Amino acid sequence: MKLQKICHEDFAAIYEQMEKNFILAERRDFAPAYELFTQEKYSIYHLVDNEEKVGFISLWQIADAVYVEHFVIYEQYRNKGYGGKALELVKQENNFVVLEAELPEDELTTRRIGFYQRNGFVRNEQPYVQPAYRQGGQEVAMVLMSYPNLVENFDQLVQELQRCVYGKS
Repeated sequence: MKLQKICHEDFAAIYEQMEKNFILAERRDFAPAYELFTQEKYSIYHLVDNEEKVGFISLWQIADAVYVEHFVIYEQYRNKGYGGKALELVKQENNFVVLEAELPEDELTTRRIGFYQRNGFVRNEQPYVQPAYRQGGQEVAMVLMSYPNLVENFDQLVQELQRCVYGKS
């Protein structure tokens, strides 16, 4: 499996998958998302196995970490080990990885946190809220997870995420 940086022509198909897999409060509108290609710290990658695109992952380089903003294994490829392989690639290339997960409020969200934990991520227990992606949008209470250990300076990392990823001052 490998990470293959997407080009501008691939973005519409990736965005369709974002719409399919993330509620409105957990993603940008199309135009602002497309504009991120100009951000030096932001990249989106196809997850490719034997030339087959099995998913995508978007990453931000922040401070001394990489932040996983969106991560999707396409429906027909789920439960085949691709998610773990993709996270392993990201972990191999980065010393510290951070991501958000939905609060464990039902079976699916509990399983998702368990998946991240089985892949070496730890749950930071401090309360965390994902800022709204759009004016008048909804904030989302989440869990901040990190690899290989807990975030040492939680408030500083959250401020960096808010500034860099969400454009908050």
